[in-house]
Amino acid sequence: MNATAIVETLGKNGIAVEQAEVESKVQAFRLNFKVDEKTASIAVLNMYAKNAGIEIKKSSSKTRATVIELEKMKEGTWVDMTLKVIKIFDQKKNNIVQKGVAGDETGSVIFTIWSTANVPLIEEGQTIDFRNVVCNPFNGNPQISVNKSSELAVSDKAINYVPEKKEIVGIVTKVAPGSGLIKRCPVCEASLYKGTCKQHGTVEGIYDLRLILTIDDGRKESKIVAGRELTEKITGMTLDTALAMAADALDHSIVREAQTNMFVGKYISTIVLDMKSTYLNACEITPMGE
Repeated sequence: MNATAIVETLGKNGIAVEQAEVESKVQAFRLNFKVDEKTASIAVLNMYAKNAGIEIKKSSSKTRATVIELEKMKEGTWVDMTLKVIKIFDQKKNNIVQKGVAGDETGSVIFTIWSTANVPLIEEGQTIDFRNVVCNPFNGNPQISVNKSSELAVSDKAINYVPEKKEIVGIVTKVAPGSGLIKRCPVCEASLYKGTCKQHGTVEGIYDLRLILTIDDGRKESKIVAGRELTEKITGMTLDTALAMAADALDHSIVREAQTNMFVGKYISTIVLDMKSTYLNACEITPMGE
């Protein structure tokens, strides 16, 4: 199917559209979702039909999603896959509902749930059937997009996902904002932004301790995140100690300043879980001296 076929099909159903307009929408869909012309054309046709409140009979040549494992993903294809949700990122973009990492026994993938998708929110640890999602790798990393043509459903399938571990050795160049004392949502434990949780709105947050390091290994910079337990272990500063410091100084930023003095300019070795995200989750951090 192409723009000409869309115009003809819509015309037969009493909808008059300009071919140039259709071609523009098809091209925009291809660029945004990295799909082939046929897939984009079907999506645009369905959009016109939905807006007009009509139903167009589907032909036997309809593009169908293929059930696959992650290792068999190909750019521009529509697929069905069952994945375990490993990580959900904090998001502040209006056009994205959720973004995170999911995986199966063959690997992991970044998923993006767009605001156009009419699907329920998903949670870390759930196994989800991703139906009719499009594969659109970005910067060499596998990604899938969940849009208005997609469906999500909780699955009882057992997924044995084991994230890849790797070592990074380098110099700490920065203790990033979001380090030190933070507050988390008491419902979902997501970090709060100005007292607000993306899913649950304004809440009374619970204090937590976190460390985010930028490490330069001589080739590139990596952002490493350590949770409370590891942060307390390598800094010798417990959450109670950090709260007392902040209370004495009447300033929460003093905790991040203390972390900065401990790490910036120092060499460290860290073992991280490669979650295909901007931030790598540290499971070990070992100082190596000056």
